Order: sequence, then structure tokens, then C-alpha cells
Amino acid sequence: MARILIVDDDPALASVLAHWFRKAGHTPLPAPSGNAALLAARAHPDVILLDLGLPDIAGEEVLRRLKRDPYTAQIPVVVVSGEPDAADRVPRGGGTGAVAILQKPVGGVELCAVVDLVLAGGTPGTCDAQGAMRTGTVPLDPRHQELVSR
Repeated sequence: MARILIVDDDPALASVLAHWFRKAGHTPLPAPSGNAALLAARAHPDVILLDLGLPDIAGEEVLRRLKRDPYTAQIPVVVVSGEPDAADRVPRGGGTGAVAILQKPVGGVELCAVVDLVLAGGTPGTCDAQGAMRTGTVPLDPRHQELVSR
């Protein structure tokens, strides 16, 4: 199963996300700040879920540092933010930016589908995750069926 670094300073949200992914068989790694995220990324998680509004370092700067570091540059980053202009502020593309940008509040189906696609080597950043869900192009991993049915 995958190791998912959840970078969010909202402990309630981070706890819910960790619970979702644990139930799906993944190992969640919480990080409540930018500095904690940069340290935790050294353990090379399979995917990083990154909020932009962090207490110590802006999420955009965390993303830049992750992508500049040869050790962490290849880790896919999915931005999950409540910032209304997140799509304008964050570069896209796995090599230099986020592979996808999701707006909070994000649904379990959408989040799990995007994470499944990223883990399978897909690039959800090339399409709107909601549009992909509507057209059925993002298959939901069977491990997440119980999770998203709630």
C-alpha cells in the first residue's frame, strides 16, 4: 500500500483524511506545517497532499523546495486547498509543480480517485478531476468503495 503525506495545519481535517486512507489500506503520514512536510518528505512518500495555507511556510514555497530537491522532486504532489485562486498560484506539472489541484471542501470520491490515478502513474493535472469523474475516466480503486460510500 501507499504512504501518503498529508500536509495540513487543520488537525480535524488531517485526522479525517488519515482515517480515510488508513481504511483504504494506505499509511498516512501527517505533517502540520511546511517544515514538518519538508522533513517528512525525506522518507519518500508515494504521494503528497499539500495545503497552501500553512503556519510557517507558504504551501507554494514548500512545493518549490520539494521540486528543487533531487531527492524529493519526483514525488507527485496534489494541492488540496481552500484558497480560491490556488489554480492560478500553483504551477502544474509533475516535474515542476503539482500534478493536480483540488478545491476544499473536497469529496472523498474525488480525492480517492485522484490519489488512485496518481499512484497508478496517471496525470490528473491534465483534466478537471470532477470532469474526469463525470466521464468515468478515473476508475475508483476497490479499496476505496467502503470509504466513499459514507
